[in-house]
Amino acid sequence: VEKYVEELKAFNVGYDKKERAAKQLKELSQKGDAQPEALNGLIEEGLKGAYFVQTIAVEAMHFGGVVGVTALANAMDKGVFGSKTVRQHAVRQLMWIGNNAENVMALRSLSLSPLTKVIHEEKVDDIRETAAEALVASVDWSHDRYVKHLAQALEKDKQSRVRWHAAKGLFEIASNNPEMALESFKVTIKATTKALEDSDSMNIYAVDTLATIGGTSAEEDARWEALKSLAEALPNEKLKEDTRARVAKALGDIGDHKFLGILAKAVRGHLIANSLGR
Repeated sequence: VEKYVEELKAFNVGYDKKERAAKQLKELSQKGDAQPEALNGLIEEGLKGAYFVQTIAVEAMHFGGVVGVTALANAMDKGVFGSKTVRQHAVRQLMWIGNNAENVMALRSLSLSPLTKVIHEEKVDDIRETAAEALVASVDWSHDRYVKHLAQALEKDKQSRVRWHAAKGLFEIASNNPEMALESFKVTIKATTKALEDSDSMNIYAVDTLATIGGTSAEEDARWEALKSLAEALPNEKLKEDTRARVAKALGDIGDHKFLGILAKAVRGHLIANSLGR
């Protein structure tokens, strides 16, 4: 292990030799007595090496459990990956870890945290999209920890695929967490109301998210705000006809249930008349 680490450190060692050293350390980091030292060598030297060494080191981090994932997250946080190929690779590794760490919640949490920074700060569209996909694929829907990050991405990201993943994530969280904090409902409602004017797949998620909150939220204020947004969407000619039809159906479906009183307040008379007139 010491020999391979020294080769990664050395300035007078060629690319091929450094690459072989990194691969040997990766193999040793998977199992055996030398695993801790090999992993540490990749953390100390591999993650800050040339891009081809970084790629190999990134692949090895999940073998190190919490130590490896923490090192990968810290490296991403410090911006040591100058190559967009390595950054994309690192995000994919975090997605793999998040999807395969069902029984180790610490690993899953560590894998998700750096993804939010990537979503907000990464300049390359494809990497932000992968980070959004990873966050949505890995997150535990039973809590609202990532709502504000997804809402911000839905409202502000210029890339439609990033917004699509964010819209999907907000829908899943709203569907699985009717008792989340009122503030989380509010940022969700704000972002999804704006998304009603977005492309087809996103505005479907937006309508369904607002309808879910309006019909199932444990917070009466959240139900009111969601229904109000849907009601005000009915006569909005900026929206596509299909979107407004989905809004009308959502309001009708909710009206069949116990929140009819709130619905009646939300769907004001002139809005109903306006829609019936059409």
